[in-house]
Amino acid sequence: MVDCTGLENRHTSDGIEGSNPSLSAKTGSKLDNGNLLFLIFSTPMAFQKISRKKIFWVLLLSFLTATLLMAPDCIFAIIVDNFKISRDWKAIFFLTPLSMGLVLCPYRWFLALILALLGCLQVMQFIHFAYFGIPLSPFALHFMQREMGDVWTEIAFFWKDYGYILPMTLIPFTLIYILNRKFSVFKSGLGILMIVCTFGSIGHRLCSDPTQRFMPNSQRITLYNSLKAFFGYFIIQYRHYDFKTYLPYSVEKNQLFERKGPINIVYIIGESCNYRHMSLFGYVRNDTTPCLKNLSKNNNNFIYKVGISGANSTIASVKFITNAIYEPDNLKQTALDTTNLFKLAKQSGFQTFYLSTQSDTILCSIGSVQHIDHAITNTTNPRHALQILTKKDLYLLELIQRQTFSEKNFIVLHQSSVHSPYALTYGQGYKAPHVFTGNPKKILDDYDNAMLYNDFLISQIFGFFNKSTHPFYIVWTSDHNELLGENGMYGHGSGSLNPETANVPVIVQSNDPAFLEKFSDIFAITHYEIAKLIAEQIGFNVINPNEEKNVFYTNGTDFNGKCGYIRFTKNLENQTIHYDEPSLK
Repeated sequence: MVDCTGLENRHTSDGIEGSNPSLSAKTGSKLDNGNLLFLIFSTPMAFQKISRKKIFWVLLLSFLTATLLMAPDCIFAIIVDNFKISRDWKAIFFLTPLSMGLVLCPYRWFLALILALLGCLQVMQFIHFAYFGIPLSPFALHFMQREMGDVWTEIAFFWKDYGYILPMTLIPFTLIYILNRKFSVFKSGLGILMIVCTFGSIGHRLCSDPTQRFMPNSQRITLYNSLKAFFGYFIIQYRHYDFKTYLPYSVEKNQLFERKGPINIVYIIGESCNYRHMSLFGYVRNDTTPCLKNLSKNNNNFIYKVGISGANSTIASVKFITNAIYEPDNLKQTALDTTNLFKLAKQSGFQTFYLSTQSDTILCSIGSVQHIDHAITNTTNPRHALQILTKKDLYLLELIQRQTFSEKNFIVLHQSSVHSPYALTYGQGYKAPHVFTGNPKKILDDYDNAMLYNDFLISQIFGFFNKSTHPFYIVWTSDHNELLGENGMYGHGSGSLNPETANVPVIVQSNDPAFLEKFSDIFAITHYEIAKLIAEQIGFNVINPNEEKNVFYTNGTDFNGKCGYIRFTKNLENQTIHYDEPSLK
């Protein structure tokens, strides 16, 4: 045919071949950088020369591409009740250049690469929302990277529940590729430029104002939120942060430093425990903690209350649990070990134990590993790893029952229950209870049954140590909360800076009335305050000149503030807590 430019062109399935190289980029052809730049900058002229019919086809294919990009959102909204399709008209400024860029893209490999990247991000986005009930954020990606083992475990367990997400995303994105290779009528380097500019605009906005813009906007389409999470994650990882400088801490010996043994100080770190699902704290649907309730009724040396965790992920929270650190972004103090409980215990003559059914990567967060006399994790050596794999937290009970705890002992027990998948939390030798059934959301029955198992474990550990006639101090708290439908959210590793994720149960038992009284007097006790009280029993007072009266912090998924934190103030008179808006670096 002869078009209005007077150039002879012929249609092919891959594009248009003609005598003018600026109008032709046949799929599979090799263009050097000079030709590509020529294509990009000559494109406005090229658009003037192509026929209106071809412009119409470009616009039609762009519309169909944008529709297919939105198709997974529409399907997901039908399947998941609390997911709403975005009605934000501003999406046109995102979808138009992106979809047109995909249509004009001259390279098959580049088109496939971009679609694969977007498809992977969308699959992660939908799985995250289906599980947690909120959009994916950069901090969730940070959390996933830090705890990849847990992520794969949960994927292996829940893949059947969320298996529909893969074809729901894969089919539309595959159709985009086929559509734009089989029916395209015009290709140009401008397509690459439009895609790069669309991506770059998101990254630039995050770099120029990296505060609340890091967080997903539920009013935006999921593809936009996915790209924002992707770029925000890399900005968090590699951006330079100006951390605040704080005054140095100091520690002073107190009168308990010279105390002679035997003494047992036991600090138990629970996993993902929601106090709202513990009958000890008033949960009425199921009696999930009968053993602990019995201990509370028959023992005057038993206290339980709701506390506030230092962070909403295990690795971050353990730093605050085992190191008396107050500030959310005190980078220098997190690198030091001056207030590390294991170090203080060794200085005071204690034997130190860290017995855990979790990975030894947690030890990197704890720090001062050289001050731990006996460390066992699920990766310490093959013998312990096999025992932990089969017996899980029951192995902790077995380990302490083998020990002869004489003299002065500081013991940290780190559980893996009640971590998701809840139905797999039980150790070999314990008959998995199926006491609680019938909930429309099976995950809640699984959690309550797992909490029954946790109740058995904790009460057995308490029972082992409280038989002693010597001074003993037992503190159990969870590393963070586990959301189970509160405000439509589930889990804890979503990266969301939500105060609810920080509410944790705290249980204390001791034959020292003065210690119990101090615990009892502290409203909404924080991990920082717990660490200071334990340090005091070890023989040291932690002095921090940076403390503000009744002001505390809870971090996101990191302990240095890079993933944000929430400042909150305790009102002791009214027994209430005021949470500030989340602060993001």
